[in-house]
This record gives sequence, C-alpha cells and structure tokens, in this order.
Amino acid sequence: MHWAMRLFRTALLLPLLLPATLAAQPLRVLTEELPPLNFTENGEITGLSVELVREIMRRNGQSEAIQSVPWARGYRAALEEPNVVLFSTTRTEEREGQFKWVGPLAPFSYVFYKKRGSPISLSNLDDARQVKSIATYRDDAREQFLKEQHFTNLDSSPKLVSCARKLLEGRVDLWLDSNLTAPQVLKQMGQDPQQIEPVLAVKTNYLYIAFSKQTDDAIVAQWQASLDTMRQDGTFRRIFDKWLPGQEPPPRTAFSAATQSALSRLRILTEELPPVSYYERGNLVGHSAGIVRAIIRRLGINQAIEVMPWSRAYQLALKQPNTALYSTIRSKKRESLFHWVGPIGSSYSQLYARHDFQPVIRTLDDARRVESIGTYRDDADEQFLVERGFTNLYRHSEPEAIARNLMAGRVQLWVGGSLYAPLVMKQAGYPLDRLKPVLTLRKTSFYVAFSRDTPEVVVQLWQNTLDELIEEGLVSPMQAPGIHVPD
Repeated sequence: MHWAMRLFRTALLLPLLLPATLAAQPLRVLTEELPPLNFTENGEITGLSVELVREIMRRNGQSEAIQSVPWARGYRAALEEPNVVLFSTTRTEEREGQFKWVGPLAPFSYVFYKKRGSPISLSNLDDARQVKSIATYRDDAREQFLKEQHFTNLDSSPKLVSCARKLLEGRVDLWLDSNLTAPQVLKQMGQDPQQIEPVLAVKTNYLYIAFSKQTDDAIVAQWQASLDTMRQDGTFRRIFDKWLPGQEPPPRTAFSAATQSALSRLRILTEELPPVSYYERGNLVGHSAGIVRAIIRRLGINQAIEVMPWSRAYQLALKQPNTALYSTIRSKKRESLFHWVGPIGSSYSQLYARHDFQPVIRTLDDARRVESIGTYRDDADEQFLVERGFTNLYRHSEPEAIARNLMAGRVQLWVGGSLYAPLVMKQAGYPLDRLKPVLTLRKTSFYVAFSRDTPEVVVQLWQNTLDELIEEGLVSPMQAPGIHVPD
C-alpha cells in the first residue's frame, strides 16, 4: 500500500481510538516570539506554526491555550515537565533523544548576517571564528550549533530583538539567525530589514513541534496523524503559502536529525547529456536535472550537482558510499548494484547509422556482422550488447565522439538512446537528416541510482519526495516518443 494512503487511514482511525487519552492528559502548549512562525500581533498569538498547531488541536478536539514565553524558559519546561508542547523547535542530533517530535513544519537555513556596509566577508566557518563577537539567541539551535563547532566568540541574548539591536548598534560583528526570521524581527522592531545583509548560509534544518519525553506516545501519534492528514487534504499548503509565499514547503515525511545529517553528506553526480542534464549559458539544465533539483529543494539540502564523464561517475557510484548518480538506466545487470529512485524518464535503445548506410539491419545478428559499433563507455546500452556476446564494439568516453566517428565512417553503427542521440548529433554540429535509426532494441527507464551503502532511509526519503512532487504536479517523468519495439 502506498505510504501516503497508510498515513491517511491511520489519521482517520486515531481520532476514534484516542479521545479518552487526549482528554485525560491536558497539554501545556508553549511557543516564543519568532515571526513569521509564532509571534504576538495586536494582543493575539499568530503565525505559520501557530495556525498549524491550532488546526491540529481543532481536529483532535483539544482547546488548550497557546502561551508565548521566552525561549529558554519554554525549552527548560519541555525538558523537565510532563505533557509540554513546544514549537517551533529545530530538530537536531543533540536534541533528538530529548523530545518526541511532530512535523516537519518548515525548513530554514542558518545564516550569518552583518550590518549593511560592513567589510566582513565569510567563505566558511573558520572565517566566522576570527571576528570579535557573534550575537546568538540563548539555548537556540543555532547557538548550540556554534557551540558544537567550538566557537568561543558568542554574545548570547535571551531575546531575538536583543541580537538584532546589538548588530545594528555595532556591538557585535555578526548575528547568526535564519533566512525566515531575521528580516521579520527587524520589521517587528520598526526597523528596515535592508539595514542587514546575509554573509554566509551554513546549514539547512527543519522546524518541528517538540513534546516532552513524558508525553504519552498515543498523543504524539495523534498530532502527527492530524498533521499528515492536513498535508493530504491541502490545509497545510494553504496555511504555509499564506505565511511563506513562494517558499518551498518541507517534505511530508518526518525524519530524524541523523537522517538530515546523512542527506547532507550525499554526493550527487551526473553527466552532460541533453536533454536530461546539460549546460546552457553556464547553467545546468535539463529534465532530469530539474527533477533532482526539485527533490533537493524539498529536502532542504544544499549540495552542488557534480558533472563529469559518465564512466568516471558510474565507477564512483559503484565504489563510493553516499553517492547518487542520474540519469541511470535500470537494467538486470545493474539491479543489485545500486538502490533506485524513480523512474524519472524513459527512452528507447536504438542502433543508428549514417543516412547513406546501405546494409539492412533487422536483427542483432545483422549488427554483429558490421565492422564496428560505437558505444558509450559503461553505458547500459554498451552493457546490453556485451551481455549478448558482441565483440565489434568501439568504446568512447563521450557521446559526441561517437557521432563524429559515425559521420567519418570509423564506426558503422551507434547504439544510443532515442531521447539523446538526435540532440547529441545537433550538438556535434551535424544536421539530423544525416542520422537514421535502423533497429530499435528495447524500451528503457532511467532512475537516480544510489551506491549500495547509502542509508536506506535516505533512499526512501528521496523516493517519497519524488512521489510527492509528482502527485502535486510539480514534476513528471520524461517520456520518449512512442516507438515500435520488435518482438
């Protein structure tokens, strides 16, 4: 059964099973002043996370008041007291075992800000260690992050507005906050957000609802089920877009800080092969590149996509841990070599010849009789012919070289995909009427291939996110034009 349907059914059943539990254990629901997520406006607590929490409680038949308290006080209460709910709370590896979690609610990045006009420039965390002082929010995940990195130049404050004020008044050199909250804090102070500017984004994380460890598991499960149902019926997206228009929502699947860390260690490889992944005006574009980038954005990870020759990328994905490679044809030979996410498209494997090629190629045996067939090193089509005993293969490290050798008569046939072969011809500078398909071999589907020792939870999260993006109509697998495949 599809994971989303299981969640949906669970969400429908839990309200029938748990009303006595929920009623018997009233919760203390705490938040802080952190616009636009949770803040007080005209005497009323509002914001993205507040609306989400209120809707969860409404669906659960709960009516507890939401209290706004200083973050350090709320954090201690959630650590020490039973039945405390605290939001919006960053889920980190340090905090993972300290709370029970419901979410995610929103992604955000840790960003160093400086006063506009300051000469400070940062390229990494070591540069930030050299400044005199950095404003941080006491007991906040960003402060904890810097402490874990052994920073000793922190100027801690109990309120975000104090951090902002110190930066504006020149009492600190930098302020570590987030891309979501820093501009809103200045607006709340009546200050122009243009007075500060980002210097360096260092980490992406997710905000959750944290429950004290003593809270009944059934209550936590009910809150998560209600949030999942809100994702299914569109309520979550409506509230999210109201407060963060144009921002990428978090994935539907809740995941631990350890999984987030594993996601951030993933190395993502591809080749230059139009139309799936190629450079245009210095930018990596293409159908598969777009799908992979959409998954990366939804998961909140910042890795660059590395472009290299296919054979090198393929060997790295075979041998290195935590490596993803696209677009990879999924074949019987490769099935057990990788984990798979997809499909992200389909194509047809074909034998191509020059337009004036005379012999008739009706079968693979006919193809065995030609002098040489151009193949792309470690490509699935090359592997297909090798498995069938072909010995007349001329291996190439890039597709354009095959096109040039075909046009020069150094190879008689070229085995390649129907999606990319015509575009490679064009890229190599040849008119398309000089290329003709002579035999269709099979239909293929291509995927993102993950090295075998990539954590399974990472692979599943990529698949869930792809399914989610397809369901929302934001991406769709690329389909090759229909071609008859002979029996």
